[in-house]
Amino acid sequence: MTTIWPEPVRKLVTDQPEQSLERLCSGEADGMWTDLKVLEDVLLRRRPAACNGVALTYFVPEQNGVGFTVGAHNSRKSEANAIRNQIGSMAGDGTLTAIATRWRVFRHSDSALLGTLVELYRRNRFLKYELGLAAALIVVMLWLIYRAREARRGAELATMARSQFLANMSHELRTPMNGVLGMMDLVLEGEMSPDQREQLQLARSSGQSLLAILNDILDFSRIDSGKLELEAVPFSIREVIERTARLLAPQAHEKKLELILDISPGVPQMVIGDPVRVQQVLLNLAGNAVKFTEKGEIVLRVQAREDGALCFEIRDTGIGIPPLKQLSIFFPFEQADGSISRRFGGSGLGLAISTHLARMMNGTISVESKQYEGSTFFFTVPLSGAATGAATATVDFAALRGKRILVADDNESALKVLQEMGRRLRMIILATTSAEEALQIVTGDDSVDAILCEASLKLPDGTHLAEEIRLRRHAMPIVPMFNSSGLAAQAVRFRRMGIPRFLLKPVFEKEMCEQLLGVFGQPRERAEPPSRIRPAPVRLRILVAEDNRINQLVARRILEKAGHGVRIAEDGREALRAIEEEEFDIALFDVQMPEVDGIEAVRTLRRMEREQGRVRLPVIAVTAHALTGDRERFLAEGMDEYVAKPLAADELLDRIGALASGNTPSRNAT
Repeated sequence: MTTIWPEPVRKLVTDQPEQSLERLCSGEADGMWTDLKVLEDVLLRRRPAACNGVALTYFVPEQNGVGFTVGAHNSRKSEANAIRNQIGSMAGDGTLTAIATRWRVFRHSDSALLGTLVELYRRNRFLKYELGLAAALIVVMLWLIYRAREARRGAELATMARSQFLANMSHELRTPMNGVLGMMDLVLEGEMSPDQREQLQLARSSGQSLLAILNDILDFSRIDSGKLELEAVPFSIREVIERTARLLAPQAHEKKLELILDISPGVPQMVIGDPVRVQQVLLNLAGNAVKFTEKGEIVLRVQAREDGALCFEIRDTGIGIPPLKQLSIFFPFEQADGSISRRFGGSGLGLAISTHLARMMNGTISVESKQYEGSTFFFTVPLSGAATGAATATVDFAALRGKRILVADDNESALKVLQEMGRRLRMIILATTSAEEALQIVTGDDSVDAILCEASLKLPDGTHLAEEIRLRRHAMPIVPMFNSSGLAAQAVRFRRMGIPRFLLKPVFEKEMCEQLLGVFGQPRERAEPPSRIRPAPVRLRILVAEDNRINQLVARRILEKAGHGVRIAEDGREALRAIEEEEFDIALFDVQMPEVDGIEAVRTLRRMEREQGRVRLPVIAVTAHALTGDRERFLAEGMDEYVAKPLAADELLDRIGALASGNTPSRNAT
C-alpha cells in the first residue's frame, strides 16, 4: 500500500532510533513512528541529550500484533493527529488489523511513560495468549459447525431414503389392496341375497380398515413433522360406532367374548369431524380390549356430554395394566410388559398414534385399570354439531309400541342394554338369563308377542329353546341372536325350524326394529343400495396405462359400467404408441410402470404436443403413492389430475367428469 502523508508533515526516514529521537527532540522532524520495544529500550538506556526537558506527545494504540508509538512536539500536535488518522485509515482498509487509539500526554515524568509503555507491552503479550486461546475455540466451533452440517446433511439423506422407502411400500401394499377392494365394489354392484350383501360389505369394510391402518403406518413420519391433516365433514357417528363394533365382533366371538354396544339416546345422528380418524381411535382402543381379554366381555359405551363432546368408554375384563405402566403405554413402542408383544403381538404404536390423533381433534384419552381385573379407556372428543344435534330414530317403530317382548340372554350386561333399547322403543321387555325361565314365561304368559333369544344359551341352548317353543306355541315369533362365529351353521339350523330372521351380536337398535317389524307382518324392505357407478352423460374414449392385470380389470370394469370406451396399455411406451395411433379424450397413467413409467410418459407426451402442435390430452395420475406433496409433484410434471389407489369408482368418475367438462384447469398448457 502507498502511504499518502498529509502536508506539511516533514518526513525523515532512518534505521537508527537514537538519531530519529534526537532529531525529533531538536525539531528536525515533526513525528516519529517506531516499534514500542525499540522506543522503550532507547528511553531507558540510550536517551539522547537533546530530549532532556522536551515534552513529547505519545500516540499509544491498543491493538494486538505490532506495537508502535507516534510522538510529536505539543506545538505540532495537529501533524501527529494527521499521522493517527492515516493509521486509522490503514486499519479500515485492512492494511492493519483491528486498532484502538487514544492520546496520552506526559509532561512531567518519563518514568510514568515508561511504566505505561512496559505495561502496554506486557498486556499485549497476555492478549496474544488470550487471542491464541480464542483462535483455538474458533477452530473448535468451526469443526462443530462442520460436523453439525454433515449430520444435518446425513439426516436429510436419511429422510429422503425413508420417504422413498415409504413411497415404495405404499405402492407395493396399495396395489393388491386396489384389486381386493375394487373387485368387491364390482361384485356389490350385482344382485345378491341380503345375507351375502351384508357379508361382502363387512369384508369390504375390513379391507377399508386395513387400508386406513396402512395409511396411518405410512403417515407415521408425518406425525413427527406435524403434517398430518384432519378432515371436517358431516358424518353419522352412530354408523362409525356400529361399523367399529361389527368389524371387531368376529375377533371377539372367536375368543368367546361378549361384545356389547351401548349408545345413549342423547348421542346425535350427525356430527362434523374426521370419521376415519375417529374410527381409527375406536378400533385401536376396542381392538386392544379384544386382544388383551381372554374371557368375559368388552363394552363400548357412548354418551353425549352437556358441553357437546362425545365420551367413548371402552371397558374390558382383561389382564389390566399395572399402575406404574399406565402412563408409559401412551408412548411409542411401549407396552405394559415386555412379554406382551411376544404373547399378543403388536408394535406398541397404536396407543401413541391414537393419543396424537385425539390431541389433534382437541380430545383426550385416559385409562383406569386394575391389574388382572380389567381396564377402562376413555376417549373424549368435541365434534361440531354434537351439542345441538338431536338423536332421531332411523326406523318408524310406532308398530312396536306396547309389544311384550321376551329377551333371553345369559350375559347380564348385554341383557341390560337390550332392555334399555326396548324401553326406548316403547316396548314392554321381559328379561331373563335362563333358557328354562324363558320357556316357563312363554308357556305361562299368552301375552308375550315375540322372543329374542341368544342362540348360545346354556341348558338348553338357543336351538333347543326354539324347538320347545315351537312345540308349545307354534306361532310364536322368534328372533335368535347369533355370534359371528359359526353364523352359517346356526342360521341353517334355525331356518330348518322356519325361523328365517336373526340378529347379529352386538345388536343394533335399528336392526332390532327391522327384524321385529318383519315378524309382526310389517317387513321393512331392504332397499338395494344405489349403484355407485353412475352412467356418464358423455361417452369418452379413455386410455388406461397400467401394468398390473387386476388393476387393469378394475379400471376397465368401472369405466365400462359408466359407459366409456377403454383401451389398455401395459406401460408408458405402449401408451405413447397408442396415442399416436388413436385419439383419446382422457388418459390414465399409472405412475410406477416398467420400462417407461407414468412420469416419463407424460413428459414425452407434453413434448410431442409442443413439437407437433397437438391438442393437449388430459392425463390423470393413478398411483399407490400416498405421501404429502405427491399430488403437487405429479401436477408439476404435467399431469392434470391425481387419484390414489385403491381406486374409488365415484372419485375416479368425478375426476374424469371434471376434466371432460373443462372444470379442472390444464397444467403446462401448450
